[in-house]
Amino acid sequence: MLNLKNNNHKTGPAPTSYCFDGGTIDQLADGAYLALKHKKNNKVWGFSLIELVVALGVFSVISMALVGLFVSSLRGERKALNMQLAQDNARLVMEIMVRELRDGSNVAFGSDQNVSFNDKNNTPITYSVSACSPPNVTNNCIKRAASGSTIDLGSENVSTTNLKFFGVSSSASLNQPRVTIFFTMESGMAPYSSNINLQTTVSLRNIKLQ
Repeated sequence: MLNLKNNNHKTGPAPTSYCFDGGTIDQLADGAYLALKHKKNNKVWGFSLIELVVALGVFSVISMALVGLFVSSLRGERKALNMQLAQDNARLVMEIMVRELRDGSNVAFGSDQNVSFNDKNNTPITYSVSACSPPNVTNNCIKRAASGSTIDLGSENVSTTNLKFFGVSSSASLNQPRVTIFFTMESGMAPYSSNINLQTTVSLRNIKLQ
C-alpha cells in the first residue's frame, strides 16, 4: 500500500515521503543495494578445468623429478656400500696372501691361477680360485688349502675373478723368488655392483743361493 504524506512546516513545505508497506522508497532502494552487494560477496570461488589440468601437469613433473632424484641417490648409496665391501675384502685377502708368501719358501707355479709354497712352519700352502663353498656356489672365492683342509678367503657376499699368479719360482738359480698377485673382487648385483682391482708383488725373504 502506497501512502502519500505532506506535512506543513513553519518555514516551508515539508518534503514528500512515499511509503510502501511501512517503508520509504529510499529504504527500499537501500535494501535492494545491500541485497545485491550480499549476493556478490557470496560468490563461489573455484578453479576452472584448464587451471586444474595445468596444476596437475606441474605437480606430475615435479613428482617425477623428485622420484628420479631419490632413485639416483639410492643407487649411488648402494653402489658405495658395495664398493666399500669389495675394498675391505680385497685388502684383507691380499694381506693374508702377502704375509704368508713373504715368509714362505719353495714357491712353485702350477698355473696362472695357482701357486704353491711352504709357509714359515714348512706347511705346504696352495692358493687357487674356484666356486665358493655352499650356499654361495654362484660366487668364486680364493681358496687356501693347507694340511688337507680348504677354506674360502673373504666374505661370502663378494666374488673373485681374474686371479693371476706369476713371477720367479724358487727353482730359478741366483734369482730371488717373487710372486705377483692380481685379482678382481666384485660385490653386489647389477645395476648396483661395484668391483676393485688389486695387484702387488711379493719378494720372499727366505732365499737359498746355489
